[in-house]
Formats: sequence, C-alpha cells, structure tokens
Amino acid sequence: MSPVSRKRKPKKPKRTAKPQALPGAVVGTPPRHRTGAFAVFNPTPFHEPWFDAESKALVESAEQEWESWYDEDLPGLEDRASRAVGTVLLRHWKADHSSGNTFNPWLGHLAKAAANRAIALIRAGDDTWRGPACLLLGLGANRPSGLKAQADTAVSKLRKALDGHGWPEAFSRLAAERTEATGKAWIAVDGYGDRFGLVIQTATGIDEEEHYYLVAVEMASDNTATFAGSYSSLDVAFARWREHVGLSAARAEPKPVTSGRDLWFLMYLTDPGDITYDLNMGPVLLEYFRAQRRLEDLVALFRGRGLEIPAPVGLYRQDLEPDFEPFMDWLTERGWDEDAVGDRVFTLMNEWYDGTPPETVHAISPLRVAARSLTTLDVYDMGEDFKALMTEWIRYCAARTGLDGTLTEAAVAAVPADRDEAKKVDRSFEPPEED
Repeated sequence: MSPVSRKRKPKKPKRTAKPQALPGAVVGTPPRHRTGAFAVFNPTPFHEPWFDAESKALVESAEQEWESWYDEDLPGLEDRASRAVGTVLLRHWKADHSSGNTFNPWLGHLAKAAANRAIALIRAGDDTWRGPACLLLGLGANRPSGLKAQADTAVSKLRKALDGHGWPEAFSRLAAERTEATGKAWIAVDGYGDRFGLVIQTATGIDEEEHYYLVAVEMASDNTATFAGSYSSLDVAFARWREHVGLSAARAEPKPVTSGRDLWFLMYLTDPGDITYDLNMGPVLLEYFRAQRRLEDLVALFRGRGLEIPAPVGLYRQDLEPDFEPFMDWLTERGWDEDAVGDRVFTLMNEWYDGTPPETVHAISPLRVAARSLTTLDVYDMGEDFKALMTEWIRYCAARTGLDGTLTEAAVAAVPADRDEAKKVDRSFEPPEED
C-alpha cells in the first residue's frame, strides 16, 4: 500500500542538519514580551564595549548643538532623537549583529548618560546643558514601555537638579505636546496576504497636529517589521508602503482597524535586529524604538476598549492534514506518482508550515517562496524535480485563495531549481524613495 494512501501519513525523513523544535514550542509573544515590542526587555542589561563611546559621542553632539536642539518643537525633537539613536543601532547591527538584547539596555544607558552630563553642566553654570536635556526628552518620547522606568528616572534626576535653577517653560511645553496615538488606525494587506501596512494616527498635545505613523510588517519569511516612518497624511503613508512592497500592494486599499483581530500579526513579531542575512535594515532600525512605542500605545488603547488581539498559536508541529490529501489529489490528477513523491510532499509542506501563522499558510509571495525553498533545500535532498513540485504547491495554494495570474506567475518565477540557486536569492528590501 502506498505510504500516502488515504488516512495515512508518509514517514518523515530524518533531518540531517536542522534541529527539531521543542515540544509545544510557541513563536509569538513570550511571557515578558509586550505586544508591539520587538524584543524582550532584559532587566539584567548587557553592557557592550561600545555603550560608553556611543553614548558619549551622542551626548557631546547634543551639547555642541544645544541651540538647535533647544529650538525644536516636540515632533522635531522626536524625529531628531529617533534618527540619532537609529544611526547608532544600524551601525552596530552591521558591525557586530547587535540586536534588541543590546539595543534596549543601550537606550537606558544613553538616557542616564544624557541626564548626568546635563546635571554636570547645570552645576557648572553652562547653558549647553539644554542640549543633553533635550536629547533626553526626545528619548523619553520615543521609548517603548520596557524602558519607561529608566527614562523616567533619568528625567526625574534632571528635574531635581534644576530645583534651584528653574525648570524651563519650554520643557513644560514639550511635555504638554507629547505625541500620542489617538486610537485611530488603518490597515492594508497586499495581494498575497502576508505583507501588512499599519498606519497609526497620532496627535501632538497643544495644537493637536495630526501625523500618520506607518509600520510595515512582513509575515512571509521572518515575521518582522521592515519599514517605519511618520508622515503628514494617510495617503502619503500608504503611498510609501506601496512603494516599499511593490507589485503585490498596488491595488491594496486601507481600511479602518475596528477589532483586535485586525492586528493579529503583532503577536508574532520578531526583532528585526536579529536578522543576520543581507536585509536593508535602515528604514526600520532608524525608527526602532519609536515604532515599538507607537505599536504598544495603539495596542493599549484597543485593550482599553475591550478589543483584545487573539493569542498567538504554536507555529511548529502544525497539522498538515487539511492540505496533505487535497494536495496529493491535485498532484495525481496531474500525472504525479504518489508512491514516488509522497515523502517529499510531506517534507515540503512541513517546511512551508514551520514558522508560518495559520492566517498566511496559503500565502505564496515570492519572499516566502524564496525563504521556504532555501530552508528546505538547505537540509533535505528533494530530488531533481523540486522546482516542479514547489511550482505545483504554489498553483495549488493560488487555486485555494483565488490569487490572480500575475501574482501567481511572480511567485512561480521565484522558485529556485536547486540549493545553490536558492542561496543566491536576494531577500533584501529596498526602502521607498523619499521626497
């Protein structure tokens, strides 16, 4: 009897390189990971050798340019602090693959360094203290919730040091103008169903000037944020997202976020700083902390309304049955020998399902095709007809979802013939063109 006959599963080939997932392993929001955050905050921070030098350089720059820092309104201060910090993160991601495990503690270190330098300058009667102080306020406006205590402590130390000198009115104004999420948000999904553009409306305190903060997320390969930025209008924000995603987003239209279900993908975010292959990280690392702050604020507002985001499910050891038999039928109807191909079908499907949320299991974007082809061919000998078999899987999924022909053929074109070709696939993201 065939190993893939009705009601039977083929024997799974032994892995030669890839370790087995732990029983019950869940990818998604771990116990101390706040929804919307990219990385788990470690209460026992690492201290990397570059912390002191980078903190000193940023604080000294703010001190030297204190007048321009002091003249910023709050949105300008947030932008400036975000870019200054993001430039450092990007540099160390490239140099030593630093990630959230070091990025978070460094921001706390920087806040402390800015406060200490400002206090020293105040005591010396030097007006340049306003530069490090403004840097500190900008950091506080951008910080995610895991760093709230450290940022607030640094600001409190600064304010206490100013008791005898007077807390500047400009700082009170900045605090009153704090940029916050309004609770309005919009979501767009590309044609494949695994690239998301989330735009969060924000308003700035006194004048209530509205801005639109974009976070682009891919759930095709690494389940991570790929781009973020603040824009003056909803239309401009989504235009940037469409440029970023490309062909599959051309017809995507935003709709208001009305339930926690619309934000399901936030429960599976991984740290973009943990991506070690050639990925254009600039667009998201430059907004690394502010993007998390905006996402966390939106989630908190939704939860305050009783709109909970569905809990994440385990992304490994998933049940292949809903697709295994139908796909085998698909193949036999097209002349494939089930005895010859059954075990390889199981392997292909198992690698495809691993790390894939149920909502996107039939999404066949070129990014996913390239990523899953590489993980499969890097471990298993799939035979000379791998390309033909993966192409059949793509067409099967397209039939299940009703995907149009143009996007289907783009996915088919992404299938590599063998392992060497799979390793050459470029999975980098190009940032949108800025005006």
